[in-house]
Amino acid sequence: MSALHTLSATTLVTMMKKGDVSVSEVTDAFLARIAAHNTALNAFTYVSTLRSRRRASALDSVLVKARKTGDLPTSPIFGLPVGIKDLYLVQLMPFRGGSRALGRMVAPIDSPNVKRLRAAGVVVTGKLATAEFGAMPFTEPETHGPTVNPWDTTTTAGGSSGGTASALAAGLVPLGHGSDGGGSIRIPAAMCALFGFKAGRGALHHGSPPEKLKLSTEGPLARTVDDAVAMLQVLATDARFQQRATVKRGLRVRLSLRTTEETRAPLHPTMERAARQIAAMLEDMGHFIDDAKAVPRALEDFVPLWQRTLAWVPLPKATASRAQPITRWLREAGKDIDEASAFERLARIMGAVDEWWGDADLVVSPTVSCLPPKVGSWKHDDPETSFIRGAVPMAVYTAIFNASGQPAISIPVKVEGAPQPVGVQVVAKRGDDALLIAVARALEEALGGFNHRPPGFS
Repeated sequence: MSALHTLSATTLVTMMKKGDVSVSEVTDAFLARIAAHNTALNAFTYVSTLRSRRRASALDSVLVKARKTGDLPTSPIFGLPVGIKDLYLVQLMPFRGGSRALGRMVAPIDSPNVKRLRAAGVVVTGKLATAEFGAMPFTEPETHGPTVNPWDTTTTAGGSSGGTASALAAGLVPLGHGSDGGGSIRIPAAMCALFGFKAGRGALHHGSPPEKLKLSTEGPLARTVDDAVAMLQVLATDARFQQRATVKRGLRVRLSLRTTEETRAPLHPTMERAARQIAAMLEDMGHFIDDAKAVPRALEDFVPLWQRTLAWVPLPKATASRAQPITRWLREAGKDIDEASAFERLARIMGAVDEWWGDADLVVSPTVSCLPPKVGSWKHDDPETSFIRGAVPMAVYTAIFNASGQPAISIPVKVEGAPQPVGVQVVAKRGDDALLIAVARALEEALGGFNHRPPGFS
């Protein structure tokens, strides 16, 4: 039982359905990991031990009956213990969104995608840490200590799905639930050497009513592509993740290393080497590689949309001042942008990205411009300076594709001399989620897998 956390999520599901291990045994194994390691990581903000065990027992009863009838559950995530990112409601669990402004609210209902995950048979073991309202690409809210990186606990796990990435990297969950509004799945995946998938706009059910621009999408962080696909199949709006697509030779791939933020976000040589390594692998697979120009005004055009999104978050007037200074600064700036102007800006960005994209099938870039920063290194008395220090180096390659609505992944790549695997982003055309999954599988095989374990958490 002590080795269950080393198995893939899909392997665990197969074992539970066959009866090789019970849901209760799997749940207890991961609860034990949480108890042993969470204090050092601040990955979980709330753990529901008793209810998790009750739920696991109930699911074991379902499987016992199903084996007798031969009618096993078809869900690809049945029985898995998962945490839910604390931007989403889980009935009767605390909901803080990483903010002191929400007080000690307890959720009366499940969010829509939490309902879907429950219906698919998961065991919700608790809530995972997030940046305040998902605003920033690190997870250091004032509601608890900073969420740290299991590869080096002096560095950030990224954000805003930092709790998810930290928990998955340390083996506290077998599969990660996150969301991505400007890189918030891909960035922590890159920080913690994981596979992260941001679906294209509309590919997954949307679970954030205040997020009118639909920059964000929920989705998986995982150790294997198949594990990620298992969650995607449950959350998908159609059948695009059901079939196993193949990759034909001759794709047009652009290598995107340059940005318009090179002064504030210089590209670390390790990140460039990793991106070039993936481009070379794709060339060896028979695809055509050329260089891309910098995406024009990628972050500069995106930031007002993000500010408008945060301004839509409903906060009680009496407690709004308890939000972190950087969040208040972002929200105040967003209030000056009306809804019509925000949607006009979104349309302009999509058009500009389409023109820049041209006839490419894929774009390869670093996921982030830097190695994992030290915890707290973004902080400054001036919120705008904090934003420049914290967000620009982390989101300069990712955020624009939330605006454009394209699917994107971050894959972990080993680079000689680097302290840990680093993230490389691959982006596909709008609607080409299935192709991107197929490319991810090809790269997973070429790299010998994405299952990297930080020392001390094996």
